[in-house]
Amino acid sequence: MDLRWWWIVQKDLATEYRGWNTWPRMLLLGLLMAFLTSYMAIASSGDNSRTAAGICWLTICLAATISLSHSMQDEQNPCCWESLRLYPISPSTIYAAKLTVNTLSLAALQLVVIPCFAVTTNVTWMSHPLLLVVVACLGNLAINSVGTVAAALTVRWQSSHGLLVLLTLPLLIPVILAAAESTRLLDHAAAHGPWRDWLLLLTAFAVVYLTAGWVLFEYLVED
Repeated sequence: MDLRWWWIVQKDLATEYRGWNTWPRMLLLGLLMAFLTSYMAIASSGDNSRTAAGICWLTICLAATISLSHSMQDEQNPCCWESLRLYPISPSTIYAAKLTVNTLSLAALQLVVIPCFAVTTNVTWMSHPLLLVVVACLGNLAINSVGTVAAALTVRWQSSHGLLVLLTLPLLIPVILAAAESTRLLDHAAAHGPWRDWLLLLTAFAVVYLTAGWVLFEYLVED
């Protein structure tokens, strides 16, 4: 990957650092959902691992839409988007740069939200840190692979955030389910069994969405 990829990454990271208006909203949403889930866990006498994992990954997905929408905010001006297209840089490099920034933003949120969910709901995810990191990375990649393409597709519309949610959530439902079940079944992780099946499914979605995004992004920026 050439330095032009790093130029776009640096530009977007600098813009986010100066504005500092996306990550606090993502963090507030994550913490609010974590504490609401903890109250649900206290009120319930049964196993709350499935509920905590499901709400955790749904929260991560919804928070990602905030970051994805903001990642294309500077390009909502047609002149900015056209200037980026006219720059001697391939569409795949633009996609890789936007995907990198979105992945880093969501990873920063995951570092706070996932342990917060684990602590407040008394689940045992943190007892398998390496496996949890693998699940978090695959889920992050799957969410942002399709989300980056959807953000580029909706950048020209006024209500881009609402349209982004409508486009991404149906595609991310299987990702949320696979990531939630992979997280819930960490205690039963083994070479064979349900955890391995869910992890392979999550890996498949990450690879398919990444490949599709890499191919389709070129056609989106050309149209």
